[in-house]
Amino acid sequence: NLDRFRDENVVGEPYLEIERDFNVAHWHILAALAGIAICLLLLQHYNIKGKFSEFTGWLFLVGSIIGFGFGALYMTRTPETSLTAFYYIMMNIGTMIVFLGVASFCIAYFGHFKKKINNKL
Repeated sequence: NLDRFRDENVVGEPYLEIERDFNVAHWHILAALAGIAICLLLLQHYNIKGKFSEFTGWLFLVGSIIGFGFGALYMTRTPETSLTAFYYIMMNIGTMIVFLGVASFCIAYFGHFKKKINNKL
């Protein structure tokens, strides 16, 4: 419980929300990066080729740069910044691009195994 360890009188009310966002969000960013790395390693390990494989890599790259870049800006903002809403919107756009990359990964991954099953039959 993060609220139990924070003192509003020491930190100040405007910084409590930013501190909580940072304490929660940076773990999510690290987990998402680990998931992306695993997806890309699976594509490489199974030697999956094709348009969905390439599309997956590009979506992960673009989505990561946009989503995690603006996520870092959002987490380290100051209470005085007027760009908070912009950071949040761009972070969500990047996240959606990464989700499209996950969908493309699933199509490429399952297409690969469908071909392997058809070849064995």
